[in-house]
Amino acid sequence: MRGFIMKTLLALILCSALSSFAATSKSVSYKSGDETVQAMLYAPDGKGPFPGIIVIHEYWGLNDWVKEQASKLADQG
Repeated sequence: MRGFIMKTLLALILCSALSSFAATSKSVSYKSGDETVQAMLYAPDGKGPFPGIIVIHEYWGLNDWVKEQASKLADQG
């Protein structure tokens, strides 16, 4: 019984820690010379600095699946 209580408490602590991260997204653009590149920026809520990851979409473009993966990474802080 004691082991069950400890595992339950550990699971609750882990779930609350994971739910404390949330990502915000916004459209950004970068200009270099005559070219402008559109992108999406996903960042964890809260005070940074945060590590960065560049997610480059596949041949089909910046679709919902790629955006979801970037958001999941940002959610993890």
